[in-house]
Formats: sequence, C-alpha cells, structure tokens
Amino acid sequence: MQDWGMAVPPSIGDNAVVVTCMATPHGAARGSELVRYLRSNTDCNRVLLIATADGRGPEPVAAKARIRTLSAYIDGVVRLPYIQRWRYMDDPLSQPAPHDYFIQLNKVRDFLADSCVYVNY
Repeated sequence: MQDWGMAVPPSIGDNAVVVTCMATPHGAARGSELVRYLRSNTDCNRVLLIATADGRGPEPVAAKARIRTLSAYIDGVVRLPYIQRWRYMDDPLSQPAPHDYFIQLNKVRDFLADSCVYVNY
C-alpha cells in the first residue's frame, strides 16, 4: 500500500470525495485502491468515481469488471467518453463537447451539489 501522506485528510466530514482514474485496468485498480483507503482510513461518507476513457472503442473488460465491483462501495460512477478530435487541437476547449459528455458532467454536478474534496490519483 502506498503512503498517501497529506494527500487525503483523515477528517473529510460531510464533504463528497471525487476520485478520478483512467478507464484502463491499471487506472481502475489504482482507483479501487484509493477508494478502499478512503473507506477504511477516513470518515468519508460520499464517494464518486470518474473514469475517463483513454481511447475509442470499448472499455477493457478488466477495467469494466473492477469498476462494476467497486460500484457497490461508492455512491456513483461517471464515465467520461474519449473525444478523439480534442487530441489534435491546440485549444480543445474552444470546441463544443458532444452531448453525451455533458450528460456525464451533469451527473458530476448533481453529485457535488453540496461540497466536495477533490482527490486526483
């Protein structure tokens, strides 16, 4: 187990925690590791996992299985799709995101309606 140091405070209180990871087998494993740490070492009440696709095509089976298993221990999972055209742009935010991207971002916004602590791992 990695020493998290001061990255995750032991007292989170009523704040929601957002854990981000890549939707790859490695990313899902690391996200799972962090969620297990949060649940056993902090007073964290609410956890949202954001899994970001790393390319076109289906999510790897191992990543999908890990995230599905993890979903029993967290309050929500949001999967952000890969946007191919953004990879080739100097200023990707100058172009509108696809509709399904906004649907996923709205799920994040709804989850964070109160307050949160952001942990990027």
